[in-house]
Amino acid sequence: MLQRLLTLSAACGLLLLGIAPLAAQPGDCDAEPMMAMISRAPDGSPGNDGSSYPVISGNEHYIAFRSSATDLVPSDTNGVDDVFVYNRLNCQIRRVSITADGEQGNGDSGPLNFSEDGRYLLMLSSSTNFDPAYQPSDNNDIGGLFLLDLEEQEFTYIGLWPLLPDMSGDGRYVVYPSLEAKVPEDTNNEMDIYLYDRIQGTTKRITPDVPHRPDRWDIYYLPAISADGNYIAFSSNANELVLGDSNNLYDIFLYEPETETFTRITVNQPSEEEWWNHGSAFAPALSGDGRYMVFSSHASNRLDVEEDCTVEIYIYDRVTDHLTCLMGSPEEELVGIAEYHWNTDVSDDGRYIGFAGQRRSPSGSLVAAYIYDRFTSSLILVSRNTSGQPGNIRESVKISSSGRFAAFYSDASVLTEGSTHTQVFLTDWQALTGYIPEVAPQRNVYTTATPTLTWSLVTWAVGYEIEIDDDDDFSSPAYHNATLTTPEVTLSELSNGVYYWRVRAQRPNGSWSSWSAVDSFVVDVP
Repeated sequence: MLQRLLTLSAACGLLLLGIAPLAAQPGDCDAEPMMAMISRAPDGSPGNDGSSYPVISGNEHYIAFRSSATDLVPSDTNGVDDVFVYNRLNCQIRRVSITADGEQGNGDSGPLNFSEDGRYLLMLSSSTNFDPAYQPSDNNDIGGLFLLDLEEQEFTYIGLWPLLPDMSGDGRYVVYPSLEAKVPEDTNNEMDIYLYDRIQGTTKRITPDVPHRPDRWDIYYLPAISADGNYIAFSSNANELVLGDSNNLYDIFLYEPETETFTRITVNQPSEEEWWNHGSAFAPALSGDGRYMVFSSHASNRLDVEEDCTVEIYIYDRVTDHLTCLMGSPEEELVGIAEYHWNTDVSDDGRYIGFAGQRRSPSGSLVAAYIYDRFTSSLILVSRNTSGQPGNIRESVKISSSGRFAAFYSDASVLTEGSTHTQVFLTDWQALTGYIPEVAPQRNVYTTATPTLTWSLVTWAVGYEIEIDDDDDFSSPAYHNATLTTPEVTLSELSNGVYYWRVRAQRPNGSWSSWSAVDSFVVDVP
C-alpha cells in the first residue's frame, strides 16, 4: 500500500552508454554531472534493486530517494525499503531511515519533500521504531507521516494515512490531507486538509466541516504550500468551499492561512461553470512566493485561455489574476502530458516547470521528463543521455528551486548501464542539452542617479557582460563591463533620461551567449 500511495505522487561511476560520471572516485565531485545515476553502490555499480521517488533540497545540495537496494550503504539488512540521501557536493550516500542510535527502520519508508536547507525531510513510513506516538491502526497499512530532523536524526510523527503532503521551505509548516480526525471538531468522516506547525507543535484543520457524501471519494487531494508558507493550493470536488460551485468535479483552490479565505482558480468569467464542466483539475504546484500556480487538467472547454495549449498544463498568476497554458513549439514526438502522471513541479521564481510528457517512439510510446521555460516558451527533453537518446521515466520529474537540476527515476536501458532495476538520476539539464536561457533584464524607473540593475540568474554562467547606452543601437555605450560575476551591477552617477541596456552570459568554456532582448530604464531624480 505504501507503494501505491507513493505511485500517486509523484555516485560516482563509469562513462557508459553516453552517461556522464559524477566523479572518477567517490568523494571527488569537482566536475558537475550532466546526467548522473546517483543510486549507486560504493564501488560505483548501480544499486542491486529498485530506487525511486527522488526529492531535491532547496539549496540543491541533497537528493533523497527511496530504495530497496541493499548495497548502497554497508549493513543494510532490514529487508525493507529505506530512505537515502545523496550529497551532491561530495557524491556520498547515507541511509536516513534509521533511529538516532543506528537502529534500522522495521517498515518501508519513502521521502516526500525537503526543506530549503536540507535539514528537514518529510517522509512516509510504516516503521514503528521511529516515534512511539505512531500507532498503526487495523485499517491502516500505509504508514505514518513523519518529519525527520537530519541534524539530530530525530523523527516527529504527524499523522496517519497522509495523501501526498507538502512542506514550507523552512520546514515549519506541513500541509496534508487525511481521513484521520486530528481535531475534536472533525466529525464529518471525510477527507480534510490539515496544517501542522513544527515550531508550535500544533495541528489545525483548514477545510470546513463539509458533510459526508457516499457518492464522492477523497474530496481533498494533492495539496501544495508555497515556500514562504503564505499560500496553500489543492484539488477538491467539494462544492461547499465557494459559492457557485456546482460542477461536482475536482477544481483547484487557493487558500490563504492569514485570512482563512478560499479562492477557486478553475473558473471562467463571467460564466464560472462553463470551462470546468468538462474535466477535473489536479496536482497544483506553487512558486516560492505563491505568485505562480501550475496544475494539469483535461478540461476540453478552456474559454478563458485563448492560446492553443501544447500540453494540458496551466499557469495561474495570482498577482495579475491571469490564467494561461503551457504552449510553445513542441517537438513532433511530444503528444501531451502523460496519462495518470498529473504531477508537475515549478521553480521558486515560477520560470521553469517540470512534467512527465507522453512521447512517441519507434517502439510505441514512452513517458519522458520535460522542462518548460515560461520566459521563452521552450520545451526541453531532459530524460536523455549525453548522446541525445531519450529514456522513459516512472512517475513525474522533480526540479530544484532554481530550476537548474531535475531528478527522476527510470529503468530505460539507455540510462541504466545494463541494470534491470529502476535507478534514480540527477541532471544538470541545461548543461546536458546545451540550452541557453534568455537573460531577462528587470525594468524600473529609478529616482537615484546610481541605480542597481538586476537580471535573471543563469545557473551555468561564470560571468556576465552588460552594455548601457542612451541609444538602442549601442554605438557608444555609456557603460560597459564584461567582468561581472553576479546578476547585478550598481552604476556610477547618471544624468536624468532614458537608458537602454542588454546583458549576456559567459559559458564555462569562455564563450558568450547571445545578447538579451534590449530593455530600458528611466533615471528621474527630482
